[in-house]
Amino acid sequence: MDAVLNKINVLGVAAVVSSVFAALSVFLNYKNFTTQAVYERPFISMETPFFIDDKEKNLFHLATSLNNYGKRPAVNVEGAVFRFNIDTEEKEKICEITIGNEIIPGSTRETVWAINDELTIKNMKFYYVITIRYGDPITKKTYDTSNYFTFKYPEFLKRGDRIYLSNSTKEEKAVVNKHFSAELKNISSKKFYEKSRLAEKMENEVVRKSSASENAFDYMEQFVFRVEANWDNERVTASGFSVAILEKQRKLVLATAKHVLDIPKDKIISWKVEQYSDDAKMRRKIEFQTLGRKGEDAHLETHNDNDVGIIVLPAKKSDGSFFIRRDEKLVNLIDDAELEGPGSPVGWAGYSGKVEALSKEPHLAVFNGIVSTLLNKKDKHLYLVDGHIARGVSGGPLWHFSDKRKRYEVIGIASGFGNLDDELPGFCIFEPINHVIFRLKHWRQNSR
Repeated sequence: MDAVLNKINVLGVAAVVSSVFAALSVFLNYKNFTTQAVYERPFISMETPFFIDDKEKNLFHLATSLNNYGKRPAVNVEGAVFRFNIDTEEKEKICEITIGNEIIPGSTRETVWAINDELTIKNMKFYYVITIRYGDPITKKTYDTSNYFTFKYPEFLKRGDRIYLSNSTKEEKAVVNKHFSAELKNISSKKFYEKSRLAEKMENEVVRKSSASENAFDYMEQFVFRVEANWDNERVTASGFSVAILEKQRKLVLATAKHVLDIPKDKIISWKVEQYSDDAKMRRKIEFQTLGRKGEDAHLETHNDNDVGIIVLPAKKSDGSFFIRRDEKLVNLIDDAELEGPGSPVGWAGYSGKVEALSKEPHLAVFNGIVSTLLNKKDKHLYLVDGHIARGVSGGPLWHFSDKRKRYEVIGIASGFGNLDDELPGFCIFEPINHVIFRLKHWRQNSR
């Protein structure tokens, strides 16, 4: 594993994204959660509409402004304008509304519609309903709102060339709903959602920010193992994760940290490799022995210079059954010519010794943070991550969400952490997984 990464170039550095993984208190009540959820959605409010009388062209321009008071953009904004004649009780849809671009949070979008009419102001007595429907690019939910207005000559407000409609009373709304019930129901039940470019970008960003979220954890936990080594009166626990399968030998290959495999060369080491469910129930386990790093059916290997190691597990357990599953899956790995850049949200996991001591049973713990900086030199390649790590997590995977390939990928191996006495307080140190990828490629080329 002597390959170096001097040819690796970091992808275009992602825009710095603040971590939004603030843990919710277990005492957070449902009401507060609901309020927060509504606040995070797009929320469109309509200003009082007005007419502009174009006497030369015999047109009335109906205009208003739409404000987005939510925290996400409103996309695919559309709707319609309905009118009800108070005297004749005739009803009609006089125009449709379509806004091609998103209405971003905190912005206002002015809308103007030209309405062909042979009417004069003096004989205008109408109820208007302006319906607006829009989508949330993240949840893909749609929202609609109906806005009721009345215009009766001479009961109107005029400012300059603007002739304003007034808000309908409760009784007037009831009249309109009675006559337009079918049309308004059709608007509310209409199915639409076309993902815009901004919507897709925001959706990807939310997934990137959730690289330590439940979805990411659900995917990653199937690959992470607890690794335990025992000799004499010594006991060491750490983590590792599956990265390859030796098909001919039906052996599973784990990546871990080199220091996990720093064991006496002249001692018989008893190994346990285990995997647990969320409720600490053992999913599978294999035990074996090595003399130092050499085993009869197992193989341990480390990088000469970097904190990177590989464990090739025995094919069979003590009962003679294969440890590897028939449907064994392998974790996605970053492209070997890529590295993640500063500011990128990342997650990592491992079997923390502190958690195990507290709960008296192994639990896979998940962490999150951002890449603070990247060391990418010929002789040194490290991710320095702003976050926390614990003993026992060493050898666990560091992952991100790839916008390019639309998936979670392992990008590194947990190596160490800083504290107040170290030169790097508050930083977690991860080795790039690229070293392991190069080694696996070498094995394939030599048909191992």
